[in-house]
Amino acid sequence: MEYIAEAALRSLTLAVLVRLGIAGLRITSAQQEKIVWTTLLAGALTMPLLVRWPLLPSIPIATFSGPTMAISGSGLRGATLASVNAVYIAYLSISSLLLLRMLSGAARMLRMRARAQRIREPWTLGLDVRVARELAGPATFGATILLPPGYVSWPEAKRCMILRHEAAHVRHHDSQIQWVAGLHLCLFWFSPLAWWLRARLAKLAEFASDDDVLRQNACSVDYAAVLLEEAQTGAARPMLVGITTNASHTLAQRVDRILSTIEPAQPPSRSRRALAVLSVLPFVALAAAGVGQQRPVGLSQQSLPQLPTSEPFITTSPSEEELQKFYPERARAQGIDGLVQITVTLDEDGRATDTFILSETPTGLGFGAAASELAHQFRYANPTAGPATLTFKIKFALDHGQGKDAEEPRPCCAWQAP
Repeated sequence: MEYIAEAALRSLTLAVLVRLGIAGLRITSAQQEKIVWTTLLAGALTMPLLVRWPLLPSIPIATFSGPTMAISGSGLRGATLASVNAVYIAYLSISSLLLLRMLSGAARMLRMRARAQRIREPWTLGLDVRVARELAGPATFGATILLPPGYVSWPEAKRCMILRHEAAHVRHHDSQIQWVAGLHLCLFWFSPLAWWLRARLAKLAEFASDDDVLRQNACSVDYAAVLLEEAQTGAARPMLVGITTNASHTLAQRVDRILSTIEPAQPPSRSRRALAVLSVLPFVALAAAGVGQQRPVGLSQQSLPQLPTSEPFITTSPSEEELQKFYPERARAQGIDGLVQITVTLDEDGRATDTFILSETPTGLGFGAAASELAHQFRYANPTAGPATLTFKIKFALDHGQGKDAEEPRPCCAWQAP
């Protein structure tokens, strides 16, 4: 869960930068932009692994260990020490439901394709075109083009335009990209990027397929009429892409693009496609490496002879009254103690620039967040004259005395040996 949360945040930040880059470079080709977002989708899906094992080497930062700090607070008599990790349960439950829905939809579509009757006519151009009785409009599933039974009444011009549109989906692997986007959504459903990215890729797939039809000298007015006509046949099914799969606001954008006087963008060349991929991959690696550099690299001073031998340390801590605010209220109400091991990243002047929770016991009660906030309240000295990290433990302890008149202790800091 820790790596997934880190990966989601890094991917979201990266997507914002990519969005700004697309706007700055004025990329107008839907196919070119789709390649960029598909590359980012692949990076976002593998980001947890890249965070765990970054492609780029970590910057050597001296890592030191500090003492254990004990934070005390008044407890409740007879409180239970058991807790339930609601965050993990909620994440796994929702992810499992989304994944089950996705697999169920894929199974239904596989059965539909298996039952569909293959069309072997010259106008199919050798493509895998089948008739599915369950469909009201044309769609694409993988490399198979599915047509409704009513296709026999279509005029030849309409049939030709629809076939070209669906063939473009097959050629661009749009169905497979939507499957990957759906898997990314199952894992990162809590991130707005997962929902936006899937919708954006679906929209760009339709734009690119529309451009492909118009480049083949199709009448824009006739094609817009076909689009509007087929959009009224019914709602699209999950796991499918096709001419009728977009929402009404996207349909209006597509009609505006089709009827505009602007010429459809030419398909990107191989060099442009490679450039689109290569322009995103280094930033994916940098985003993952940025997380990895926050972790202690485990280097001793003997392995970093160029650094001074003196170690960073905590100079001052908050007052006892201020420490009282950092004990998680939920844990206090349940009478639960906690222990957090935290790493604080310091700049050369001893300022805390970042924190990373190495361990939190128990989880789900706010001890990690409290320790991270508390760590920024300390003042540090960093004699190393360079970036360094200081690792220490923060112990949250309650007074579990049973006496009615037991004195409630005030918060305090206790320095212990590492």
